[in-house]
This record gives sequence, structure tokens and C-alpha cells, in this order.
Amino acid sequence: MKPTFTLELKELQKAMQEYEFATKKDEVEILNRAGRNIAYRASSKTPTARSAKIRAELNREAPRQGKYDGKVELKYVLASARARAKGLGIMKKPEFRKFVSRFVSQRASSAGYVRSGWQGAVEALGGSFRGKKNRHNKGVGHPATVRKLIAEIMNTVPNAGKIGSDALQQAINYVSSDMSNYAQKKLSATARKYSGR
Repeated sequence: MKPTFTLELKELQKAMQEYEFATKKDEVEILNRAGRNIAYRASSKTPTARSAKIRAELNREAPRQGKYDGKVELKYVLASARARAKGLGIMKKPEFRKFVSRFVSQRASSAGYVRSGWQGAVEALGGSFRGKKNRHNKGVGHPATVRKLIAEIMNTVPNAGKIGSDALQQAINYVSSDMSNYAQKKLSATARKYSGR
């Protein structure tokens, strides 16, 4: 799978080096901490659609496909396609209305779906995910080890890169700044301790 966007990581690498020098913690712990914090911050910064907006979008009219002219609400077009994909065939009107209602409810309840894709990465790196949980758990994380000094975090929800790439870069920038600031405070405290003041 090709990456669909590029992230700026120079500041993060610099901040992790400063953090390691100031705290004397091992690289594995620093990598896992940074990965966990980035995944957590990315989840909190990932935009979520409001269920009202999702419902309004589904109620929007779309051109009718097939032998009939005119317009039809998008929820009927999408629900019909879902029914065909499930092999349900043609339904009677009351049955189809119930199916459409259930389809709209499912879509509206998926408002935080992309955000919840970070759940697996946060939990794999030792954190606890707060927020709407994804029962299919589309996120993946692989903690760094002594043999493999790479902490991997992935949100594998469809369109996560398109929707959440800005949030991921903001999370990287925040964690870089936070680690760098902590390292500077730690080094300043050490300098004051040994300066004789």
C-alpha cells in the first residue's frame, strides 16, 4: 500500500535525541512513548463528522439512475446498493423503509469511525484509548523492541489518510515540542543543581 501523504519527522527525531540525552531513558521506551502519544494525539485531533451532518448528506437529492428520470434522496440509492450487495433483492415498501432507516442509523452512528482507528495503535503501545471504541479495531501498533528500534502506528480505516493526515502531522508536531520542552526543563534543572546557586 503506497503512502498517500508525506509527514515531516525531522523535529521529532531531534526531540527524541534531546529527550534521551536529558532523561537517560533507553531508546525502546522513548520510541514507544512517542508512538503512543502521537497515536493518542492524532485520535483527538482527527475530525469527526456530526451525525446530523451525515443524516443531512443522506437526505440530499441525487440524480436517479436507470430508466426513470428525476431525483431521489441519496439514502435510497445507497441503501438499495447495500441491499443488492447483500443479495436481498427487491423488497416491498414497508420492508425497504425499515432497511433504509436502519442503514441511515448505522451511517449516523459511524461519526467517529476514522478517529477510533487509532485505538489499536494506542493500546498496542501500552496506552488506554478514551473515546468511542471501534469493535472491528482497525488500528495497528507494533512496539519497538531491543532488536527492532521502530515503533509503528497505523490507522487502517478506509480514507484515514485523506481525513486524518493533518491531524497526524499536528500530533507529531505537538509530541516533538512536548518532548523537547521536557528535555530542556530537565537539563535546566540539572544545571541549576550543579551550578552552586
